[in-house]
Amino acid sequence: MPSKSSPKKVLIAASGTGGHLFPAVYIAEELKKLNPEMEIEFCGAGRPLEEKIVGSRGYGLHVIPIVGVARRGLKGLLQFAFKLPVAFFKTLKLLLAFKPDLVIGVGGYVTVLPVVLARILGKKTLIHEAEVQPGMANQFLSKWADCATVASAETKFKGSVKVVHTGQPINPKLFDVPKANPQTKNLLILGGSQGARGIDLALAQLADQFAEKKIRILHQCRAESIEKLELAYKQAGVEAEVKNFIDDMPAAYAWANLVLTRSGLNTVAELEVVGRPAILVPLVGAPEQLENAENFVENYTGALLDENKLEGELVNAMEQLFNQPVINISDVQGLNSAAEIAKISTNI
Repeated sequence: MPSKSSPKKVLIAASGTGGHLFPAVYIAEELKKLNPEMEIEFCGAGRPLEEKIVGSRGYGLHVIPIVGVARRGLKGLLQFAFKLPVAFFKTLKLLLAFKPDLVIGVGGYVTVLPVVLARILGKKTLIHEAEVQPGMANQFLSKWADCATVASAETKFKGSVKVVHTGQPINPKLFDVPKANPQTKNLLILGGSQGARGIDLALAQLADQFAEKKIRILHQCRAESIEKLELAYKQAGVEAEVKNFIDDMPAAYAWANLVLTRSGLNTVAELEVVGRPAILVPLVGAPEQLENAENFVENYTGALLDENKLEGELVNAMEQLFNQPVINISDVQGLNSAAEIAKISTNI
């Protein structure tokens, strides 16, 4: 039974990638478990993935027309300044209409205005940071939020916000994924929630080798890569399924013996829980992904490969890792971080 002080209405701000959107949804689901009558709505920047991940689950989804500035130079700064007034008034209108008791920001530029304006209006606020080094938005919001939950105990903020280490929210169904079938050679390929062009191109060139080794493939790729990959796998005689988006990740992990993937924190956290060896290919120019991959390879069963060397090194790495036992399964297996964040949210 929820307490009288628990929030009745919650607005969750998240945008950009699945790395922000999926944790936001998992937090919402845990909040609903605490109080089924709680009203939860989302705001995003209007990207297609938001509707696919959030809107499809029945939550109200509001669009705040804002863009980010990180690594976008003068053009990004000018676009941000141009869109800011409209975004400001849309956010204010949303807060005054919905009247949330609590606003949660789960990463990305779209979280800034909802959290700041909510704090000015006297609402409770919480932010969640997935990476060791906080992004620009959360670093700024650490001076405005009442509380920050963090995936890594090493995360530090410049602001005076109260920080609680919770771990990274993941799909709770992943805790029940069974061990892999040692009789199969099933390769799950992920490029993040929107695919990875470099991985797609390399895999198309290696199709013949996959056929020789009787490797079966489930490949989540960019939309523009589907036709090319399907043709390459078919011509090589590879048993493969190519998708732009995998809806049922627990089933995909259960099927896989080995995972080839980017190394965003969400994915790494999932790999630790499901206990699958992995070949990690950090996004070029993303030091946080490189750090995630290095930590995984040091503590679990995996390999770190450079995207530009995939064609020369991937097959050998796969042969070494298929059906290897996963050493040192993390105690994160027993931790539902989304539930922990939900509890903290209701007690700010």
